[in-house]
Amino acid sequence: MSPVGMAVLSSIAFILALGWIYRRMSVAGRRDQVSEQWWREFTPERYAPLSRLLGEDDFVFVRQLPGYRRGMDRRLRSRRIAVFSSFLLDMRRDFERLQSVGQALLVTGQHSPGLHEDLFRLRVQFLRSWWLVRAELALYSLGIGAVDTSGLVATFRGTARLFVPEMTPQASAA
Repeated sequence: MSPVGMAVLSSIAFILALGWIYRRMSVAGRRDQVSEQWWREFTPERYAPLSRLLGEDDFVFVRQLPGYRRGMDRRLRSRRIAVFSSFLLDMRRDFERLQSVGQALLVTGQHSPGLHEDLFRLRVQFLRSWWLVRAELALYSLGIGAVDTSGLVATFRGTARLFVPEMTPQASAA
């Protein structure tokens, strides 16, 4: 390849990389905006369906229906996976919003002792659980194994409890 061709390809790659970085930064900035309406409507119970969305009970039920055809459970599985993935993305956005609330409390000095450590610990736990669930979901979509969301949901609820003290374990267990 000629030096001019290499220069053009390098320039294109550089521009694409800058565009990708800009997009990632702008999306990250929008993702964790906390509004008053979001705060009023926020509840970690919104994610309770995650624990049963991919359960086998519904698939067994569909297979027993009169008129069941071979592909019906495959379509149901793919639709459930899409809904589950959407829930996961929403949960991550809400987690980032909760982390933003925590960071704001740290900046203003209106926080309990140890909040910084709690935020960091919960972020590590959440991201670890979130990626584990994503990996399990990828295997599940191939028909391998099941998806366990218990750790992810527990970490999310723990983060929510930092900022909504009236959320007791009894009230948030569903």
